[in-house]
Amino acid sequence: MCGKNVQCEFRITKKNESGSWAFLCCTECRGKWISSLRPDHVVEKPRLIFEKMCGMCGKDLANFSRSGQYSWETREFCTKKCLTSHLYEVAGECHTCHEKVRCIFIGKYCVRFGSDIHQFCSNTCLERYKTKIKVCCYCQKNLEKVEKVTSLASKDYCSMKCLKRAQRRDIGQQNYSEHHVCTVCQATGLNRYEFLTNQESYQLCSDPCLNVYKYVNQVKAVTCCLCFRILNAEDVGQYLYHGGHQLRVFCSDSCVNVFILSARKIVVCDTCKVKKYNFDMIHRQVDEDFRDYFYCSLNCLNTREQSLG
Repeated sequence: MCGKNVQCEFRITKKNESGSWAFLCCTECRGKWISSLRPDHVVEKPRLIFEKMCGMCGKDLANFSRSGQYSWETREFCTKKCLTSHLYEVAGECHTCHEKVRCIFIGKYCVRFGSDIHQFCSNTCLERYKTKIKVCCYCQKNLEKVEKVTSLASKDYCSMKCLKRAQRRDIGQQNYSEHHVCTVCQATGLNRYEFLTNQESYQLCSDPCLNVYKYVNQVKAVTCCLCFRILNAEDVGQYLYHGGHQLRVFCSDSCVNVFILSARKIVVCDTCKVKKYNFDMIHRQVDEDFRDYFYCSLNCLNTREQSLG
């Protein structure tokens, strides 16, 4: 409506089409748009913080049965069709030799390296890539994309934050010793909280100062589930639903990576019995028996569902 590049409160959807057609930033723009609303368009409710959306078409998953949903590599999908479209989009080409991946291997040789997800056409290409890549010693982020930080022990990290967390020197950890001025009371000391908002960091020494800061700035605070930094809920860009229903909020890619490293477990493909990490598997939970089903590839998922009718 107004053409401003801002965080929008409303979205417009087109009837009988998936995803969002356009966005409206505020109530005023919404009122103007509705006055000339086309018959095949719908203005939806204000966007919810941390709403659970399909990773392909953007539909609200709250409107779908859990039994029909799938998850893969921390993304949720409303239907098997959306899952299949996403897999062919991101896993259609081998990351090493750039050859087209055969349909029976889509997802099978797909592996997460930090925050990067790469598909390979065979185990040979996967092992060849493993010998060349250099990753952060803490969060496994690819060091080719960042300016690395090296510790006195000659270990490489993607950022100073990862170096500090590995050495237990980050805020809230036992070896933390940095003194800063509290944003609220202006006292200099060992602060208890770090509040991140609008890409700025604010140091807070205590619970009373944290509460004052939240009240004065009228912010809804959430906590990064890994490093426990405080975030403005409206600024959060990194979150996932672990196991399909448990909300996990993060302040950065590195925190997402470390959470996945700590929460992953080896599971067995329900079709071919191959073992992989759960985040690298296609996951489906059936409401009737509350059992988790894992499939190493799209081919194994299709084979299993065809055998079950």
